[in-house]
Amino acid sequence: MQTSHPPSAPSAADLEKALTGIDYPKSKQDLVQYISQKSSTVGSDLAQLVRSLPERNYRDSAEVAVALG
Repeated sequence: MQTSHPPSAPSAADLEKALTGIDYPKSKQDLVQYISQKSSTVGSDLAQLVRSLPERNYRDSAEVAVALG
């Protein structure tokens, strides 16, 4: 019998990997634009998470992760 597992949600590690190479500080819009440019390697769930960030400037990927909860 084959079982079905729900897809896993993006982790903080996935987010950090997706934002590798970006120079901070960045605004939410800068992060959305950066993720959009990497759309071929970043999943839609992760891109949606970045779009859900509060409008503000982020000093590093840790601040991004904290903002996402």
